[in-house]
Parts: sequence; C-alpha cells; structure tokens
Amino acid sequence: MFNALFTKTEEYTKLAQALGSPGACALFGIPGSGRAMVYAALAKALDKPLCIVTPGEAEATRFAGDLNALGVAAAVFPARDYVLRPIEGTGREYEYRRLAVLGDLVGGRLQAVCVPDEGLTQYTTPRADFCANTRSLRPGDTLPRAELTALLYGAGYTRRDQVDGPGQFSIRGDIADIYAPDMKQPARMEFWGDEIDSMGFFDTDTQRRAENIESFRVLPACESLVDPSRAGSIAKELLSRAARAERREQPELARRLRRDAELISTGAPLPWSDRYLPELYSEYSTALDFIAPDAIVYIDAPNRCAEKAKDISDSLADDLKILREGAFPVAETGDYLLPWKDACEKIADFAVVMADAFSAGRYPLSPRSVLDTNVRQLPSYGGSAETVLADVQRYLENEFRVVVFASDDRRADVLAAMLERNGIPPLRGFPNGALPPEGRATVAVGALSAGLEAPEAHLAVLTDT
Repeated sequence: MFNALFTKTEEYTKLAQALGSPGACALFGIPGSGRAMVYAALAKALDKPLCIVTPGEAEATRFAGDLNALGVAAAVFPARDYVLRPIEGTGREYEYRRLAVLGDLVGGRLQAVCVPDEGLTQYTTPRADFCANTRSLRPGDTLPRAELTALLYGAGYTRRDQVDGPGQFSIRGDIADIYAPDMKQPARMEFWGDEIDSMGFFDTDTQRRAENIESFRVLPACESLVDPSRAGSIAKELLSRAARAERREQPELARRLRRDAELISTGAPLPWSDRYLPELYSEYSTALDFIAPDAIVYIDAPNRCAEKAKDISDSLADDLKILREGAFPVAETGDYLLPWKDACEKIADFAVVMADAFSAGRYPLSPRSVLDTNVRQLPSYGGSAETVLADVQRYLENEFRVVVFASDDRRADVLAAMLERNGIPPLRGFPNGALPPEGRATVAVGALSAGLEAPEAHLAVLTDT
C-alpha cells in the first residue's frame, strides 16, 4: 500500500540499491512518522527484517506502534536495570519483556525490533545459551519430573508452592505449573507417569484452567544464567576473589563473595547474578547477536544515540563506583555495556541506514551515499473537523492522495459524513489494499504518531493522535 508509492520515488530507488549489501548510507529530510513508512516499505519490498536503534525507549515505542499500524510486526526490546545488590521487591518486568522479544527473534516471529541504544548496548544471554535453555513442550512428550525440575532451575526459574508471576514454577505430584516470561497466563501440565497427558493455561486467582493448549514454549527466565555444569568452577573463582579481598583487609567484600559462592555451588537462586557477568559467560552478547544476518539496521538520530550512550555509560560508571565503595563485588563498566563505538562496529556488518530529520555533521559509520528527501511532518488534527476539512481541501486542490486516520469507527463515520456534506465524497479504508488515486481522499481507522506530507509521492497523511 504505502510502499507502492515510495518505491516510485528517486530517493527510495537509491536507498534500496544502497541496501543491497553490507555498508552504511545516510538518509535525512524525513520526520519520524515518515521514516516509519520508509522502513515499512523497505521491509516489505526487500523482504528483510528490521532493527531500529533509537536514542530512547519513547522513540522505540513510537516506531513500533507506527510499524504495527503499517502492517509490520514489531516489538520494543527495552533496557533493563541490572540487579547488582539485594533490593526488596526488585521488579523484573523489563527483563521478562527482553526475554520474550529474544524468543520471538530466535523463532522468526518478528519483522522488526525497535531498540533504545541502552537496550542495545546492555549485555544479555549469548544466543547459544538462550537456545540451549529454550524448550517446546506438548502432550505426549516424556519428561520425568526430575528432568523438568533441572531444566527449569537451569533456565533461571524459581520454585514456589503456587505460581503467581513470571519466572516461577511449581510441581505437585502429577501437576506442573510454569509461568514463562512471554506468557500472559501460566501453563499447567498434567502427567500420566512421565508422560505429559494434557496442558492448558490457567487463572492464578481461581486456579481454574482457562483453555487447553497443544504446546507451549519454555524460555529462559533470567538473562544472567548460572550454567549448572560450571557452577563449581564459578564458585571456586569467587572463593579465590574472597581470599584476595581478605588479604587486602576487605572483610565485607570477602563475606559477600563467600556467600554468593555457596549459593551458586548449591544451585540456589542468586537474584543478583548480574554482578558476575564476566564469570557467567565466556563471551559477551547483545541483541545484535539475535538479529538475522540479512537484517537492515537503522540508526535513528545517530548523534543523539551517541550522546545518550555516553550518558548511560557515565551514569553506570558512577553507580559501580558507589557499589565498590560499599564493598559490593561488581565488575567494570565494560563488563555490563558494549561501548557505543564497538556497537557501531558490529552494526557495520549489516546493511545500515543512518536517518534523521536533518543532515548530520558527522556519522558513527562512514556513509557510502547520502540521500536527501523532502517530507514534512504534520501535527495531529486533534479531532478538529475544521482543521481536517481545510487540509483535505488544500491537498486535493493540488492533486494529492489524502489519507485521514481516525482513532475508531465512530470518529471515522463522523469525519466521512462531514467531508461528504462539504462536497468531498471520501473513500472508506483502502479498497483492494490500495491508497486512493490522486485527487481523492479516504478515511480509515488507525493511527500514526504524526501526520506527514510527501510531495514527490503526492501523498498527505492526517492523523488524530
């Protein structure tokens, strides 16, 4: 639909050619909502997944919303707070969201992932470890309860008498309940001997089954996993560090290292395992390692991304300094965050677009081509019928195609009737999946983060958000 127009523009043709192989190009002159349309068009025309890197989560959320509205399945991979010391009631919502997105990337269920640069540079579970701790279960599978328990402990789950939140499991006789990070409800499996007899989602309040299911996927419940096969060697390393701390007359640091070594060696949960990332993994990984190699990576507002990455690194360095002064065994900044420069070097392995509303004086990657466009962002009409009418009349006089998005069917009916009364009979929606012809308007249900005017494509999009 929208991509049919963009593919006819000169800038789009140059951009598509530039993305035929790894390397970077720069694109400016398009506002945020317009860039979402270009990204969606390229995703569909080139049949390649997208990774959009943004300065912050608000921008990532906006892009994901626009892409989903344009028919591209997108999700946000957010940043998370590292748990480096015991905190009462620590929330792990963002970590669970990240794990769910990683699962969707591995499973090929997403066309686009939108990542704030903090989320991109934070280290996560290596892809091989993630896949090793992911398992699909279905009725008929043979799975002894001891094996299931070991699987769930190894994947970072916590055992409870009764599950009430993600990352938990419960086994009672022939019944096993599991609440995976990507599930809205926990799943209950009923066994016949060692065989899974049936399974279904259930309500945590009533404990009643809501619906039967044919299979479900157990994802890791933690990004900082302690591999049971390496627990002994990790504990030994922490004890060596504790001995060195004692020799330096740091008794509190030594005490904490010994306590954590004991928890790890016995297989007990370690809620603050993030502090030991260098010991847990032999390699550092980020979301980039989960993205398909043929993906197109967009660095949106690249200079703002670089500035934000520096602020994040400086802030974490300050936090780690305070923790060390408090005798907490934490690592260095580079053990938790991939430096922005190194992230850009990894991004350079992909086809890359560095995009912004205005031309940048410098770029994180040397662009082999710089493309300028002429697209203007339009403010929301905010439900004002007078504004819509004036804009539609002006654009139709100039033979534009006009799309008016309304937030729901009722508002769409009101807008269509208003245009009809003023001599502008609109189309409704997108007949046959196509935009209106030049000189016509259509009213559709949907929303983008902002409207836009694209003169070369003779297109104006008005939105009510």
